[in-house]
This record gives sequence, structure tokens and C-alpha cells, in this order.
Amino acid sequence: MSQISLKNINKIYKNQEYSLNALRDLNLDIEKGEMIGIMGKSGSGKSTLLNILGLIDQPTSGEYQIDGKIISDYTPKEIAHLRNKKFGFVLQDFALIERYTVVENVKLPLRYSDVPGVERMPKVYNLLEELGLYEKKDMLPGYLSGGQRQRVAIARALINDAEIILADEPTGALDSSTGKEIMNLFLKMKQKGKTLIIVTHDKEIADYCDRIVTIHDGSI
Repeated sequence: MSQISLKNINKIYKNQEYSLNALRDLNLDIEKGEMIGIMGKSGSGKSTLLNILGLIDQPTSGEYQIDGKIISDYTPKEIAHLRNKKFGFVLQDFALIERYTVVENVKLPLRYSDVPGVERMPKVYNLLEELGLYEKKDMLPGYLSGGQRQRVAIARALINDAEIILADEPTGALDSSTGKEIMNLFLKMKQKGKTLIIVTHDKEIADYCDRIVTIHDGSI
């Protein structure tokens, strides 16, 4: 059984003036521990797909299953809990809170988790050590390099032991050598059994993945 299964997914955005079919009868199965690259031109539906996969948005029609369970059967509260527990998000612009230190940024998702308070700081420190960020723990994001900022974002994505990492152009704001460093970090996560779904326009980055899914006009 696939960890993620999308069946005939459609996403239509409508207002009074127009209707946009962002995804069209899209089918996709992703296995646990797989690292896939999603490519396509701007406006092809990549970000819409990522938002649906990450439970930020819902399809207009079709079926989305995680571990064999149909997402439309869940209540909004259950979906929010599943999103926080199951998924980690890494964005191109890092999305760090500038007035928070590295530790405070990484700890943020734990506010909404089941991790007991006494275990939170040791968990954050262990992860920062693993990602080579422990020395920077009390610094504000503005004093970090692009690669360090992205590693903080990755630490925040991993802090809840997320099984599935969704990355939207994670190397887009980085130089090529730092981008390779981030992709090697993703490969280590894959070796630990994480599932990674990476949206990128860069073929070199996509080539790190097990397979590449190309989207054109909302279809694979």
C-alpha cells in the first residue's frame, strides 16, 4: 500500500468572472521513504499539488489517501492534527520568524504537539546538534547565511518527527554549492525512512530524487 495515493484529483478555483482548473484528474502514488521531484512551468499546478498533499488546501473532487485512510473522512480538527504530526514544510524563503532565535523558531511546532514540555528543549538541542546548528542556537535568523537559515527551516520541519517532508523550491534562494549541501541533507533524511516531495525548477536538484514527476496544465 502506498503511503500517499491521489486518485482523480481536481482543483478548480472559481470567482464570479472566471474558473481555473489548476489540477485535472491527477493520479499519483508515493511510497514511504521515496524522494520525488515535482517539476513544471510556472502556473502548471505544482504549488497547488503541494498544498493539497500537505493538507493546506483540499481538492474540489477526487480522493486523497494517507496510509490507506481517506482524508475527506476526517474532521477539520483531525486534519489540522494530522498535518502538524505527519508533515514538515520547507519553503524557498525559509519563513523564519525574524524576532525569534534559532531555538525559538525550531521549537515553534512543538506548541501544537503531544511532546511533554520537559522533553522539548532536549529534543530541539539534539536536532540542532545533528544539523550542525547548535553553536547558532541563540542567534537571530538575520545573522545567519542562506544555507544556515534553510537548515533551521529543515530542523523546524523535522522537530515533530514528521514522516513526510514537503519542500517548495528549497534551494531556490541558495547558491549552487549550498543547494547541494541541502540536497545531501535531504538524502540523509531519506536514508532514515522519511518521504520527501520536492518542488523544483532545477533539473540538477531534481536529479537527486528517485523519480521526477512533471506537471503540465494541471496533469502529470
